[in-house]
Amino acid sequence: MTGTGISSSVHERVRKWQVEAGLPSADIWQPRQTSNGVLTILVDARSADARTTALTIASIFSGSVQRSPLQILMPMSADSAMLEEWLASEHSVHFIRGLEEVAAGDQFLLVCPAGIMLGTYSVEAALEAAEETGADLLRVVVDGASGTLELWKAAALEAHSSLNGAERAIRNLNGERWVSGASLGVHALGRPAPKQFLRKGRAGKFDLHVVVKDLKDPATRLDYEHQVRRLEAELARVKRHQWQNATRGTSPGTAFLPFHALRKGPRYLVSRAAARLRRLNAGMK
Repeated sequence: MTGTGISSSVHERVRKWQVEAGLPSADIWQPRQTSNGVLTILVDARSADARTTALTIASIFSGSVQRSPLQILMPMSADSAMLEEWLASEHSVHFIRGLEEVAAGDQFLLVCPAGIMLGTYSVEAALEAAEETGADLLRVVVDGASGTLELWKAAALEAHSSLNGAERAIRNLNGERWVSGASLGVHALGRPAPKQFLRKGRAGKFDLHVVVKDLKDPATRLDYEHQVRRLEAELARVKRHQWQNATRGTSPGTAFLPFHALRKGPRYLVSRAAARLRRLNAGMK
């Protein structure tokens, strides 16, 4: 045993798993930032093995929010015993056996299924997204993962005895929002990590721009439909110019953009329409 109470063999096994997965080594002995008490993290490892759970925990330890209280939901087993030995020196880590033992943080509870890997600033980005959208439950969809990363407001959980009851109530009140895991730097174990864009300077913070659109909101749907109608009118105008040039015997450029491209969304259409107009104007000069 080492002076920190961690078995060297267990420590080396976890380090080997990190190397095999192509992940940076997270040493639990290294100094880490102190938590501000805002957040508690729950790793749901009820259906995961020791390796998957350890790599998820290591990604949390490598992040910018490192000393938040960490609860690991895992049944008693040889895998659980191995992880408890690995984390014996971590006073902020607690193993629990059932959902009834979950304790939410002062403001937020982050539920992370084992097998989901967090980027350096993923937790901060999720907190910012929740605050910007006013969501009581921010659900993060991660490609390749069977479950979702969930960020709950503690106040929304207090009135309910279970997560399922709180989820139904929040959904009925339209307090749930969905975002992509890639936008927060989150990925599934075994999948490549999304590219992260860092601000220059001392902060070195994840530069995040999360856009959450709730199509149940009539105003959002109306805005989306107006964008589509405007783009359809713009494309129709381009088609008329194309036909007029063809009747004059001129060739302004490439073929007209097909209308089936409308299915790809307004941003795609804007870029294609702008490129078409540039080429058309150049051909008419």
